[in-house]
Amino acid sequence: MYDRYEKQKIVDAFFKTEMGDGIFALFFYRPLAYLIFKKIIRKPVNPNKITIITLIFYTSAALLLFIYPIEPFSVILQNKVYGIDLWFLLFLIAFNMAPIFDCMDGAIARLFNKTSAKGRLLDSFVDSFGFAMIFAALLKRFVSYTFYIAVIFFVYFAYSNIALSYMLEKARKGEESISDRKTRKIFGLEFRIVLGSPDYFIITINLLIVSYYLQFYSLLLSQILTISWTTFLVIYFIVKFRHIS
Repeated sequence: MYDRYEKQKIVDAFFKTEMGDGIFALFFYRPLAYLIFKKIIRKPVNPNKITIITLIFYTSAALLLFIYPIEPFSVILQNKVYGIDLWFLLFLIAFNMAPIFDCMDGAIARLFNKTSAKGRLLDSFVDSFGFAMIFAALLKRFVSYTFYIAVIFFVYFAYSNIALSYMLEKARKGEESISDRKTRKIFGLEFRIVLGSPDYFIITINLLIVSYYLQFYSLLLSQILTISWTTFLVIYFIVKFRHIS
């Protein structure tokens, strides 16, 4: 396979050098997706099947939070693996495997020329539905932090709507670039760093769960993250609003 698809083409497909991405996606999720691809993918595959795997991971992560307080699941999930609660370990694995496979489906579609409108629609649905499940599960599991979790989720979705409206307006005007991202050279490759992309949101949820589990200033961190996301939304809107004539 690698004789047909040279390394540079694979790198371009996985790291979206033409489109840009978030910092955590570039340095964590996409490299892992790239490594998994090199290990297990030997022939062209249907990227929609990878998208379904993403949904399975999101569902598993949400389900873990839903069933954790219910016996006999609570007894099993409180077992420890190397000193770490099983529920916590499984949640982190499932929740973070979802964005890895989310990175992989688009990369495979680009690499094997299998991009399609249906694939993009399915990918958007899985992301939105997956986040909705995680949102509901977090509200049920962490009642004390309902307000902060709700604000973070809704601010992120507000950002997504504003970003989409901005890109559509730029595209409607026929402008060559649909965003104001700046290219940065990293390890010899040109990348466009995008602020507010889904990887930042996923890392935010990871931080909330980890701080809660470690009992490390959970309330304070929730407040800081809530204010940070809200501030980012306001600044992002002002900047984009000024760029639209």
